[in-house]
Amino acid sequence: MDNLFNPDRVFDSITYKKGFSYFLYNNVQSCEVLDDKIVAKVYGTRVYNVIITYRPDGTITNMLCNCPFAQKSYRCKHMAATIIYANQNGLIKESESKISEVTIIRDRSEFKKDDIINLSSRNTLYSEGGISHREVLFSCINREQKKKYEMVFLLKDDHKNGIIVEPCIRYIKKDGTYGAVYRFSSSKLDEINFSSESELLLFRRFYSFSSGSVSPLEDRDGNIIDFFMRHNINRFFVDRYYSGRDEYELVRFRRIEKIKLGFYVNYHRYGDITFTPMFYFEEGGICGYVDRGDRHRDGKPHDYFTMLFNGEKIFFVCSDGMLFYKEITATSYEAIKYILSANLDSLGKIDGIKSYIERHNIKDVEIMDIPLKVRIVYPVPKPIVVIRDSIFGSELRIHLWFEYDRDIIFQYDSDDDLVEATSRRSKNETVVISRNKEYEKKVLEYLEILLRKNLSRWENYMELKMSKRDFLVKYGLKLIEEGFSINLERSNRRISSSRGKVKLSIKSDIDWFDIDVEYEEEGETKKLLIEDINSGLARVGNEYVILSKHDISKIESLLKLGMDNNGKIKASKYDFALIDQLFSLSREVSNNEEIVNIKNIYDRLKDFSNIEEYPLPSAFKGTLRNYQIAGYMWLHFLEKYSLNGCLADDMGLGKTIQTLAFLQRLKEENRIGTNVIVAPVNTLRNWANEIQRFVPDINFYIHHGQNRNLSADNIKDFEVIITSYATLRNDIELLKDFEFNYVILDEAQLIKNHNALISRAVRILKARHKLSLTGTPIENNTLELWTHMDFLNPGLLGNITDFRRRFARPIEIDKDENAREILKKKVFPFILRRKKVDVLNDLPPKNEIVLYCEMEVDQRRLYEEWRQYYKGILNSKIDKDGVAGSAIDILSALTKLRQIALFPELINKKYSNISSCKFELMKETVSELLEEGHRIIIFSQFVGALSIIKDYIAKEGLNYCYIDGSVTSTKRQKEIDKFQSKDGVDIFLISLRAGGLGINLTSADYVILYDPWWNPAVESQAIDRVHRIGQKESVFAYKMIVRDSVEEKILALQEKKRRLVEDIVTTESTFFKSLNKDDIMALLE
Repeated sequence: MDNLFNPDRVFDSITYKKGFSYFLYNNVQSCEVLDDKIVAKVYGTRVYNVIITYRPDGTITNMLCNCPFAQKSYRCKHMAATIIYANQNGLIKESESKISEVTIIRDRSEFKKDDIINLSSRNTLYSEGGISHREVLFSCINREQKKKYEMVFLLKDDHKNGIIVEPCIRYIKKDGTYGAVYRFSSSKLDEINFSSESELLLFRRFYSFSSGSVSPLEDRDGNIIDFFMRHNINRFFVDRYYSGRDEYELVRFRRIEKIKLGFYVNYHRYGDITFTPMFYFEEGGICGYVDRGDRHRDGKPHDYFTMLFNGEKIFFVCSDGMLFYKEITATSYEAIKYILSANLDSLGKIDGIKSYIERHNIKDVEIMDIPLKVRIVYPVPKPIVVIRDSIFGSELRIHLWFEYDRDIIFQYDSDDDLVEATSRRSKNETVVISRNKEYEKKVLEYLEILLRKNLSRWENYMELKMSKRDFLVKYGLKLIEEGFSINLERSNRRISSSRGKVKLSIKSDIDWFDIDVEYEEEGETKKLLIEDINSGLARVGNEYVILSKHDISKIESLLKLGMDNNGKIKASKYDFALIDQLFSLSREVSNNEEIVNIKNIYDRLKDFSNIEEYPLPSAFKGTLRNYQIAGYMWLHFLEKYSLNGCLADDMGLGKTIQTLAFLQRLKEENRIGTNVIVAPVNTLRNWANEIQRFVPDINFYIHHGQNRNLSADNIKDFEVIITSYATLRNDIELLKDFEFNYVILDEAQLIKNHNALISRAVRILKARHKLSLTGTPIENNTLELWTHMDFLNPGLLGNITDFRRRFARPIEIDKDENAREILKKKVFPFILRRKKVDVLNDLPPKNEIVLYCEMEVDQRRLYEEWRQYYKGILNSKIDKDGVAGSAIDILSALTKLRQIALFPELINKKYSNISSCKFELMKETVSELLEEGHRIIIFSQFVGALSIIKDYIAKEGLNYCYIDGSVTSTKRQKEIDKFQSKDGVDIFLISLRAGGLGINLTSADYVILYDPWWNPAVESQAIDRVHRIGQKESVFAYKMIVRDSVEEKILALQEKKRRLVEDIVTTESTFFKSLNKDDIMALLE
């Protein structure tokens, strides 16, 4: 039977969670119990009335609600919220027999300790019967949500002999380790990992669900700390406030065996003596102490801000993160309190304390012996300037200390003339330093005069309006020469007054230069480590040296060029840009003969006109245009200097014939050897045709298909082997051991995925030279460029991890223009790219026109239904998993909406009766173009859409050619030849991916892009099948777009995001990788 006191069993888990959420957020506006019924008003989309009747034992007899869900005889969240509200606010109670039964079977003693900190006394949601703490709190937290944080707690001094405990959160990294600590935010509640019921119970003590905020707790007696210790929750932090930043230190618990009380002897100006208590703790054989002051003493200092006692344990909470504790009696605690509050101005009072401890047999506390002999010493002080960043703004904070022999005294510590030398403390005597106050004052005045232009004077420190680096470079060496020591913050770094200089050491390997940054002083060379260049410092041996402005600038430039913190650069001999910059930075580099030769090659590549001319091949059956001759010369230049490159001319500029002319010249010089051309399967026949047309003397073989018979014995019989990427991958064992003269990749963007088997296969091939041909070296992201360069010149861009760190993330995420420029310079010498607009004055113009259409009523209604559906689904999905984790769902949703915009029947045949506005526009456009005598290519990425269009064209009695991914290479070439021959066929239907590469269709003059593609480079490739050399007519490209659909928004978003690798090689930009949630939701508006 359903029972009021077990609401989690009355409702399914989803309804129960929703009801509990309504309860937490105060949606239950009113609730009262009338005899045997509960009557409530619950706010949802409007206010709903709920009535629940029950028997005295809690059995539910009926539940009513006027919400639509309940009207269908379902149990709703409003009913659940009402029952939970009644339970948690005590409006209903179980019978006495039930309570008695629970009392008998449950041992309440286990909750005794929890009661000490009153965890259930304020804002309590839970009763001990019914719902457990874990179950209730988990009901409002999504357990399937990935947990990014855990609860931690910050301890603060409340300045009232207690501490404040404030909840915070700590980031959990992907590898399970912990990151930074942050202030608590209720927006992160679903992402917090609660690992135990104790944590849930503790968190609920701080958190208010109604306000969505946390309230700190005050701990006056240490019971909250004790609770953490007993439940093994080591999550306390303290704020290292003195650093000027939010730096949190994890609290370390340390149990102590004995509390020893010592006394620091204060010698005042007029001979007065007082004794300041110090607590000494035995820490595994190490003696440490806690002191309220900031003096440096022997042992291990811990400045504490409060002491707590809960009747069983005493706690010393220290600002450095140490928390000492010990079980002591109340009598011992009273003795410690008395000692701290007493005015100890005589040894007699200390003797009285010792007598009190002995008389009451207090074994927890021991008084250490007080030395009676005093010796005054007069050491020479040495000034120490301690510098650190200011808490506020960009100023630098300066403290003045003095070292008296082995003891450090803060200049503003006190006005005392005599200070105990704690470094010389012994059992028999106290050593006292006589301070040279007059000297200290003169040093302070000197500093104030030296720094007066930038100085602000405060009570016990100075602030400078300048950076740490500027201070050290401008004043550091001068102060050291004047006898000062300079320390950074609280470190023990020794800063040297050396006056050496930075130089580079160069070692040459086969493909690399190993360059080390060194420090030379007085003829001696030492290793230099880059640790704090922002402060103008570098480490030489065990010392820190202040660098000159020139050396700082040099090191910063080297760091930008890839130098690591150990002062090392590994430079590829192909990295012309890096070598050129090193050349200008260092005399050592400019005097290296091998580097000079490499720089000369780079200078000639930069000035393209200086590349020497080579004879054109005499047997070439064609005519090269001027820019093609320049490309031919560039290929010869690369070959002469054993360089590998990428011919990246715009599509249609004749990369194929430039390559064939180059190979023909090698043949005429008897240097052609055996070369392999790797190309998409649909372009193999095109390569064969072009060889037969332009260089018929070259002996070639197409290695493709089931009847291929290439073997290790006959490879060398051919001058050119043409194969596909897939065949190369399958036959890599046959080809990998042969050393080709050239490996040539056509449409080389196909190796963009560095992990793909195809990419691995081409990198395995052995060759004296490598050449790639592509109109789009980058289609989506900079990693594609790394893969391309790793094939051509391995090591040029470092390993992939370094590339991501130095280029991919800075360029794509941070929009770092400096990183973009460095990458551009690195790849520039190895990529030759010319655009049509720059080299083809006689090529007819290309006109791109957007044709819009609007959906009719039925199509619009269907589109809106699916748009609203996906908008709700993706909104919650992205909130839960992020854009990257929702990529499949996003693509599926956008694809579905695009298909509805094309043909509703593409998502389901039952919608075949709904007309397509775009299809009607296409029919009108094709009819008009055919009447005017034009020839048309229609591209679509959806084979289903092409099939519908094909059926229509056939029904109209029109001739057409057709290619999609299922068409064989032989059939494909026949279709191309048929269309190009103008043999009564004026329409060519092509799927975007199958026909966007490697074919010439210059007999057409109109291109219809039936649906837009995410990547505009793919669309450009398709259009350039028509707009290329050989085209005599003006080319018109119609892009058909449905208004107020995802298609229209794709166009706008592409323009907004067009910025990934501009000016590196091409203007192409990524799409999905640059989207955020706002962009996705905008597509669905």
